[in-house]
Amino acid sequence: MDPVHFKMMKSPEFGALYKFLGTVRYLWYDDRGYWIFVPKQLTLTKDQLSKFPLGIGTMRRIER
Repeated sequence: MDPVHFKMMKSPEFGALYKFLGTVRYLWYDDRGYWIFVPKQLTLTKDQLSKFPLGIGTMRRIER
């Protein structure tokens, strides 16, 4: 994660609005990926959470 993005993610303003859902790698050989955040007020069903992408190098941490 770029230092600018890390600083944004750790800010109280961002934390008040968003929660971390999980991390998905998309270029495993380049160690690149997406950090997935969703609005805190968004309610996800078990079915939606089960569709969180899986694949090579995927790391999951799903808030329930």
